[in-house]
Amino acid sequence: MRMAAMLMRNSNDDGNGNANGGEGPLDARDVAALELALKVRRARSAPDAQQIDWMLAERSRVDVMKFAAYSCQMASLRLKPWEQPPAHVSVDDKDRPEQCGGETAAAKLLRKMLRHGVSKWHPNPMGAIERAQDADRGPHVTQFAIEMFKSHRRGHDFRDEIHAELGLASQHPSVLDIDMLADPPPSLTGAALANWKLAKRLLGQLIVGEVASAA
Repeated sequence: MRMAAMLMRNSNDDGNGNANGGEGPLDARDVAALELALKVRRARSAPDAQQIDWMLAERSRVDVMKFAAYSCQMASLRLKPWEQPPAHVSVDDKDRPEQCGGETAAAKLLRKMLRHGVSKWHPNPMGAIERAQDADRGPHVTQFAIEMFKSHRRGHDFRDEIHAELGLASQHPSVLDIDMLADPPPSLTGAALANWKLAKRLLGQLIVGEVASAA
């Protein structure tokens, strides 16, 4: 909580005494999205992690998190090098003749993200929009959850992020604590048993998704 408050306060300054690039201050949702982007970017590979560590030693944490969000959005949206991700535009931006373009499309996506309560810094914009649109669907596996599950299995801690992405609540056990080959604990009954079975089903789907993506 202290780190989030500090980041929200510091985001009003770009290091030169100016406002935060016309973006306004970061709120708690933005900070959470930026922290997630940093983790996702770092988890890609050892060289990516080294780059992030080097940047954190040379630049402000907010700047590095925004770089991570930009990079993650470029990858998750499969943009061309000359196209713009929503992290790099404002809601009213339009294509400029002196540049390669892409601002209009990025601004349109940004407006859609904001309408669904998704931060402009989320590393996986389309996945986050899908999750917001399916809020009434209940817990389920998304492609972004599968990607984080794969990173977790490689040694990166995405426990809390996977739990949230699956739409699980505090009363649900973590899928990472479930043994796919085990029966439910005899002590579980009623709602607790149902929650355990749900977590096991989601874990199975994550494993299937991981295998399918590696094929």
